[in-house]
Amino acid sequence: MTATLPDDVWTRLDPTSGALPRRTRLRLAVTGFALLGALALGAVLWRGGAITPRLAAFPGFDARYVYSDGTVEFPFNQVTQPSTRLRHMLYLHNDGSQTVELTGIGADAPGLRLVRVALGDVHRTDNRWSSGGAELRPGDTYRLHPDERITVEIDYEIVDCDLVPYERLGVPVRVRRFFGEQTVQVYPPNVIVLPDGGWDATDFPDSRAIGWQRYLAVAACGRLPRI
Repeated sequence: MTATLPDDVWTRLDPTSGALPRRTRLRLAVTGFALLGALALGAVLWRGGAITPRLAAFPGFDARYVYSDGTVEFPFNQVTQPSTRLRHMLYLHNDGSQTVELTGIGADAPGLRLVRVALGDVHRTDNRWSSGGAELRPGDTYRLHPDERITVEIDYEIVDCDLVPYERLGVPVRVRRFFGEQTVQVYPPNVIVLPDGGWDATDFPDSRAIGWQRYLAVAACGRLPRI
């Protein structure tokens, strides 16, 4: 037998009993909209580079031997001698909508010693390549504008070929922000060494690929890996 409540009891029950007060519901709605707005604003700021600068290595790889007289040559050229000083060409691109103020690029790494950093183009002189950019020294800055790309010439001295890692290393890029200095890691493409000492650059998985810094060691030591 099922018990039922009398009609007078039903009429005395409050249908709004247990419901949140109107003020509380409004407060929750406002909080929810504010949270969604904050998330949307954060996404816009991130994509624009306001939170973390959106710097990237533009596709491509290039390297040169650097000689004591300042001239440079392609690695494994049949008419040149290997050099333990090599130049890595980093094509740095600002993917964000905010201008980025660069204060420093590159660092020492296992087996590598950072020697020089210059910004700008490369010019041909008497069938040789020489630096056409201004050297970036401590205390100097460079403003990289949105959707701007610049060639960064980074010279390394190979101090121990065997210590240079095979896995790709990031290139630290230091930028000036309103709250101080911030470091962003930029990852150049991996390198596939060709039988003649040339290279292909790739960002895709490939068992033949080595990190850009390992190619510098291969060129300095004059030891081509077997493919």
